[in-house]
Amino acid sequence: MIKNEFIVFNKATTTVTSANYNTLGADSLYLQVEGTFSNLTLKIKGVMNEAFVDYCEVGAMDISTNIFSSDIDKTGVYKIDVKGFSKITLEISAFAGTDVTVGARLVA
Repeated sequence: MIKNEFIVFNKATTTVTSANYNTLGADSLYLQVEGTFSNLTLKIKGVMNEAFVDYCEVGAMDISTNIFSSDIDKTGVYKIDVKGFSKITLEISAFAGTDVTVGARLVA
């Protein structure tokens, strides 16, 4: 069941951190990454309890290759296990190129 769909970054052109997104009740987060870029480093960070301030990095699986990695560096669709997390945030920590767009879908 789809819980929420949203655009995280719409044609981002520089390093940036997203808002915090509520993931309570969701099992998975799917991300679609597209754009014209090189040297992209997109990190997913989560927190299990809102009492915690420091977000921990969460890995992602590339749906086309089933390869799991700590960050996203190319276009494609990725699956992130968010069960147990209360919030996630995404961060573009490195970027070169024209733009990058990231769409998201939370699924229960």
